[in-house]
Amino acid sequence: MKIKQLLTNIVWYGVIPKITAILSLLLLPLITPFLTLEDYGIMGLINSYKGIALGIATFGLHMHLTNSYFELGKNFILLWRRLFFYMIVSSLLTSIVLIFIYSFSLSIMPNSKKVLIISLSIIPVLFFPINTIIEHYFPLVYKPRTQVLRNLIASLVAIGVSFVMIRYYNLGYVGWVVSATILTLLTFILFFKPLYIDLKIYPQVDFKFHRIKKLLKISLPIIPHNLSHMLLSSSDRIIMDILGVSVVSIGLYSNGYSIGENTNVVITGISIALSPVLQRIFREKSTIQMKYYYRLSNLIISAFILLVILFMKEFYMIFIKNESLQPAYIIAILTSVSYLVNATVYMYLSTSIFINKTTNKILYLVFLPAIVNILLNFIFIPIYGFMAALYTTIFTYWLIFALPFLFPFFRDIIKEMIGSRKIMLEGLLINIFVLGIAYFCYDMNYIWKILIIIPIFAFLYGYYRKINTSNTQKN
Repeated sequence: MKIKQLLTNIVWYGVIPKITAILSLLLLPLITPFLTLEDYGIMGLINSYKGIALGIATFGLHMHLTNSYFELGKNFILLWRRLFFYMIVSSLLTSIVLIFIYSFSLSIMPNSKKVLIISLSIIPVLFFPINTIIEHYFPLVYKPRTQVLRNLIASLVAIGVSFVMIRYYNLGYVGWVVSATILTLLTFILFFKPLYIDLKIYPQVDFKFHRIKKLLKISLPIIPHNLSHMLLSSSDRIIMDILGVSVVSIGLYSNGYSIGENTNVVITGISIALSPVLQRIFREKSTIQMKYYYRLSNLIISAFILLVILFMKEFYMIFIKNESLQPAYIIAILTSVSYLVNATVYMYLSTSIFINKTTNKILYLVFLPAIVNILLNFIFIPIYGFMAALYTTIFTYWLIFALPFLFPFFRDIIKEMIGSRKIMLEGLLINIFVLGIAYFCYDMNYIWKILIIIPIFAFLYGYYRKINTSNTQKN
């Protein structure tokens, strides 16, 4: 894949889907006066528990989607139909558990309102298998438009609903809950024809337990892995709730975290766009190409996060028209920092593990950092307050980078894919350079920031030219 095609796919999968996120940010000045920290706190808890449920919902069976596409040829659809059915059953079981969790954890009165909120909040979990199929198929066949444009339409409608309900009906977090439900149902409707009719990918009832057992034997270790992603991003607010941190503080934290989490836009785009390429060049054992894409991915992520950090304060001044939320910009910055060091390493390690089906090793990749994160949160939040969760999150995310230096299994993966760990250290120097600039400049006047960015981006462009020239010569 040429750099032009990669960037095009990044735009389709990473940027265009975030048009709705950008629109949501632009609407913030119009709705934040009608929201309270309690609204952010309750929604933060709803999303945190739902995030964990989504990590469990497929029982890890989604890993068979990509592998079977490459291994079974045109017959992959036969297995996908059965996997579709299995994931629907697993999502139903997960939703039942989530209902009980919500019933005891959400302090919503009256009870009739609580029942309504819980009923609406589990719908995205019930329909999650459909989204899983969509998110796997269209990137594999390089057809982003079919997927992205439909998702964009559904998201725009959902944003409109939440805007009206919050601003004109003063319903607070209820507007978000309803819009998430509408987004889920509308996505199902828009993809019904291309998925069910055109592609004939639909759930096929199958209760052959020997097949289910064989698939689950490989996929079940993925559950802690998926759950770990959610624990890293959601457990902090759940632990705050357990430790008795006020809903107001959770609300401030949730606002900053949700804004900073949008940094994942480029990382998600790179991951989706590069996944089929990595699958191919890994199977071809093209170390030169894998080394090139490692450097390129790390460079794009570093440059983008630098921009986010430098101008987060200005973003809050312009778009967050609520004085009580202004301090959250520091939380948003630190959330962005957490994605910097580990993203490219994780992408490469997970690709090897999923292709080779060594899923027992996936526990080390995210589950171990997630457990460390939970333990550190229980230790440090009571001592240093809710802000401690940000630093524990950064530390545990970055632990992923250290795995090839701690465990021979991951060291061998890196050696197989990019030759040696020296490439990782080279990428780390770029990350440290970005962090250093951000640390000293994030609070400067915006004019100075613009002046500083020009030579920095000239340097980063020079680095890109170097790795691109090296890749061209070796090929």
